[in-house]
Amino acid sequence: MRSSGSGDSPSPGCQVGPKRNSFRDASQLADPEEFCARILVAKNAQRTPDFAVIARLESLIVGESMDEAVARAEKYHDVGADCLLIHSRAADLAASLLALDAALLAA
Repeated sequence: MRSSGSGDSPSPGCQVGPKRNSFRDASQLADPEEFCARILVAKNAQRTPDFAVIARLESLIVGESMDEAVARAEKYHDVGADCLLIHSRAADLAASLLALDAALLAA
């Protein structure tokens, strides 16, 4: 777990090591099973429905395919992530969203 910066609220990060600006510095991703364990820790800490666990995926940032990003997203959803955010550098956001939508519908 890493701090969100304020030191008072942990949030699981998809990158290995300290979080950096992923648009500038492509980083190595955490193993999906390790990240699933981080999500489970956060879900076990959930005491109210107002606490949401958001899994931010940086698969596309480091050059993985949309299929790989969706496979990670499905794992994170299965262990209880309340929201999934797939981060992308794509200039054409509409094309990325359509590709994601098609991939999720096919799953």
